[in-house]
Amino acid sequence: MQVAEISRPRHGKYADPSESRRKITVYYTVPNGIVQHVQVCSNTFKNIFGLSARRLQTLQHLKKKGKLVYEDRRGKLPECNAHKKKYSDDERNLVRCHILSFPREVSHYSRKKSRKEYLSPDLNRSGLYTAFKKQYPLSNVTRAYYVSVLKEDFPKLKFARPRTDTCNKCGKLNASVSISVSPEEKRIAETQLQLRILKSDEAQDIMREDTIRSQMPGGNVTVFAMDLQQVLFVPILTHSRMFYSRQLSCYNLCIHDSTNNESYMNMWHEGITGLGGNEVASCLFKIMTTKVTTRRVILWTDNCADQNKSRMNLIVLIYFVAKNVLDEITIIFFSIADGYISTAKLGISKFSQIRASRSNRNEISHKEDFSDLVPFSTHKVFKKNKNHSSPTQIPTFAHKEGHKCGEEERPAQPLRLLEGAKTS
Repeated sequence: MQVAEISRPRHGKYADPSESRRKITVYYTVPNGIVQHVQVCSNTFKNIFGLSARRLQTLQHLKKKGKLVYEDRRGKLPECNAHKKKYSDDERNLVRCHILSFPREVSHYSRKKSRKEYLSPDLNRSGLYTAFKKQYPLSNVTRAYYVSVLKEDFPKLKFARPRTDTCNKCGKLNASVSISVSPEEKRIAETQLQLRILKSDEAQDIMREDTIRSQMPGGNVTVFAMDLQQVLFVPILTHSRMFYSRQLSCYNLCIHDSTNNESYMNMWHEGITGLGGNEVASCLFKIMTTKVTTRRVILWTDNCADQNKSRMNLIVLIYFVAKNVLDEITIIFFSIADGYISTAKLGISKFSQIRASRSNRNEISHKEDFSDLVPFSTHKVFKKNKNHSSPTQIPTFAHKEGHKCGEEERPAQPLRLLEGAKTS
């Protein structure tokens, strides 16, 4: 590429040739393989060297200024390099101090030593940077740099997952650890929290052992785990009128067969029936009569007394044993303190295990501990000198859920069997 002055200006709308805007012209040449250069047009020159029209224009501009060495300045201009700005150590320390100002959380269900720390589940990267800009509005730190400091300087810091259906005692102990002023009170709260975690680990180990034993060849026990999902409201719409409209409540009771690794979803809506011990007992009855092939059953469930420790569930257990359908049924409750409601004269809300056995149909066994060293206590459930070996029909349960003071008592309702949809 060569630049030369114009030898003969073209005629235009000017009297003096010096008034012409075009002072120079550009020649494009390429070597012909010997020593000479051959003049070509601009399109040929661009095609040979793979240049765009914009880049060729830039080269012309630099050549006219007399610059013989061309440097690629793309991305090196100050206005184009804002995201690669070099920050000082003071600005980096400012970001670090801001991140360190947020309280840490430890894993609730882990007692092993771990270097991982967790921020509140209500926080995220955008929330952290927004809080930083509110606290330091004059700082030039960008969000990208803030996130890079978070990743590089705090690789073990994560955001905790949102917690649902947590234990109220564990929440109380966690709060006590956080707000305790006295070291002695904090130490006591931490000890109690670790003790609850140990008990939870013990229950998980026992449940795992039951599952392994049921999956062994020739196993004579079936292990179930039962839990009720959070109430589902339909339809799910976002417009403002839905805030003032009543939605249909749907209930889903999951009964998981740990032996075969299959789950059975028992789903119904409030138009069919409500939610109480009678409905849970009917779902349990349905699964027990259609899916159990062994003579022993172990059922793991949570400690919600209103649903899982009702007298209807207890009558279903006694019914299966008295009917000679099963030899033994054991219900094991996770030791969680929320939902303490006394539902029967037996006080079963505080029990950890309840067992009904065919060897002695007139009594049930119960105890408040998972330890094998603690013996079972017994309680008579049938009247003396009365034969219960051949009940004639499914028992009728008194449905009193939803009964309020001053209203008429609802009549006794038969056990309603709800259809369950099987999911793998």
